[in-house]
Amino acid sequence: MALSKDNSFIIVAESTTFKILKIQVRDSKTNNNNNIEPFAQVPRSPDNIKRNNKGEFWVAQNSGRGLIQKLGNEIETTLPWNADPVAIKFDEKGRAIEVLDGEYGRQLDSVSEVEEHEGSLWIGSAVQPYIGLIKA
Repeated sequence: MALSKDNSFIIVAESTTFKILKIQVRDSKTNNNNNIEPFAQVPRSPDNIKRNNKGEFWVAQNSGRGLIQKLGNEIETTLPWNADPVAIKFDEKGRAIEVLDGEYGRQLDSVSEVEEHEGSLWIGSAVQPYIGLIKA
């Protein structure tokens, strides 16, 4: 999960349904009761979410690489189909603005976290012994 830059909402990965949910943070002025709404539908199980300095969100797409190949276009998503998305960057409205394509290679196998720092991407895995860096 990740908190928005203005602290008005949290986005949460719902791994089993391939969804990211948006939860409004309670505001005592408007009496908002933590409304939950869809933020994005992704092509595979979302993993960790990290916010960058601009308020955009990187969502790791770790699980289901083999499954997605078999299902093809049967999964309906809110972003254009990409060959092997291992991470997706969303703006605060839930629009996909960048996709990191793993190109079905081993270099980006089991991506579980993507952190953007000064334009570069630091990539990690919970199960693989690597730290990746994609320089801006």
